[in-house]
Amino acid sequence: MSTQVLTRNDHLYLTASCRVINPTQDEIASYSFANSVAQTAPNENIIWLEGEYVEGDSPNRNGQMWTSDELAIKSLTPRLMPVTIMHDYRTAVGVIADVRLEKNEDQENGSFAGSKIKTILALWSHRFPEVAQEVLRNHEQGMLMQSMECDAPQYECSECSTLFTKPVDPDEHCSHLKDGTASRTLCNVTFTGTGLIFGTRGAEGANPRATLDTVKNEVAKWSDAIQGKTKRSTVDEITLKRNEYDELASRPTADQLDKASKEAASLRDEKAELESKIEKIEITAKKSADELAEATKKIEAMEEEANSAGLAKSRISEIPKELAEALPDSIMGKLTEQARSLSDDDWKYRIEELAELVDVKPDGEAAGDTFSEKAMASFNTEGKSGAMGAIDISSLGASLGKALNKAR
Repeated sequence: MSTQVLTRNDHLYLTASCRVINPTQDEIASYSFANSVAQTAPNENIIWLEGEYVEGDSPNRNGQMWTSDELAIKSLTPRLMPVTIMHDYRTAVGVIADVRLEKNEDQENGSFAGSKIKTILALWSHRFPEVAQEVLRNHEQGMLMQSMECDAPQYECSECSTLFTKPVDPDEHCSHLKDGTASRTLCNVTFTGTGLIFGTRGAEGANPRATLDTVKNEVAKWSDAIQGKTKRSTVDEITLKRNEYDELASRPTADQLDKASKEAASLRDEKAELESKIEKIEITAKKSADELAEATKKIEAMEEEANSAGLAKSRISEIPKELAEALPDSIMGKLTEQARSLSDDDWKYRIEELAELVDVKPDGEAAGDTFSEKAMASFNTEGKSGAMGAIDISSLGASLGKALNKAR
């Protein structure tokens, strides 16, 4: 038989392939891995299970894998680690009693090209009788599996061998891991336990070959221990308390779980479709609201313009006629603009200021609507007189001269 030497972290590991033998029935019994382990603790309170733990060079359903070299080096780390229920760390119900590194069944004799780890599990039926019953039910229906637990600080892309050290942001993954065309090859692993997976709960392990079987000649002993009886040859009948039976009967079947899963998927699709429709409606509503706000803004601006124009017309009509006739068109244009925006007090002070400037009474006979209409018609939005686009310097000078003479 050939021996393979592996180097890892300044340590040497020696692994050898198995040879094919043709033993007698007695020799088979003596070589039996599971039975020999069970014989080390002949306690009727222990349920013994055996099965495949992990397989090298083959990705599981979670897209994770190990190299056969890695399994050869770390094959002893699962030993004495806890057995939990569905990976609930609070439910340690047993221990991994022993492990064995085996050659994959499809490998040629004497060639170490692939491996797997098999485990022997010891469950404490006297402390967890309900778990023991559930184990037996799942085993009878071929729905009992195990799922490995491990710590792996690093992993490689199985396609390009890029090494990633945890924690890793998924955005930093290579293209193969992002698009799912490659698996994660776990590196420097330490196996930390195993979880019992019950098909009756609608669960399934990541390794499709990690089914658990009972160790020969032990099933009857477990059932007897659970039921408190001395001898049983089969496990066809299991006595349950009424409340336990009702709880089991209320659990959904595999068909019901499958139907519920499909209905949930359909509901998720409907939800996504409704969310898309809602988004479109919200976008349309937002656009309509923006358009309404813009229209309202324009209406308010027009109303404000109309109100300011009405105020200006009213104020201009109340200017003393004598004052209005004494002011040049350039100042009258500015005054028409000011009539739109000045407060009542500021407008009063402005009229008194101009009346004093041209030496007329600020409370004389009003100029009237006719004058205000003429003044408003000559005013444009830029605050200039329409009739007098430019200031008449001579007229302004004459008016100012007249005002100065009166002031003397």
